[in-house]
Amino acid sequence: MSVAEQYRELESRLPADWADARFVLSVDDATRAERAASMLTAFQPGRVGGQVRFSVSRRGGRLEQARRMMDRIDREGIKGDLELVTTSEAPLEPAEFRAEWAPAAEQWDGAVGA
Repeated sequence: MSVAEQYRELESRLPADWADARFVLSVDDATRAERAASMLTAFQPGRVGGQVRFSVSRRGGRLEQARRMMDRIDREGIKGDLELVTTSEAPLEPAEFRAEWAPAAEQWDGAVGA
């Protein structure tokens, strides 16, 4: 399976509220791994030997950019195994926080025992 196909499959299994996902691309040839890392510079990759670690954010068009980069890696003929390492959840929106807060007057009354 190509790297782009692996990425799309892993992306389809991400939780609905994901914000960031961390991946490891394992490539047999360290030189090809170096090339893959250079292609992924927008995702601040780290490389050790044949492993390239990088993170993809859901915000700011990064998701589509990651898809394009995986396609480019395939066009370069770089083969490897892509693994999803971890994800983080999107923080609550301010409106969601406010819905949990009692109005200030009620909080004051509760604090002073009124």
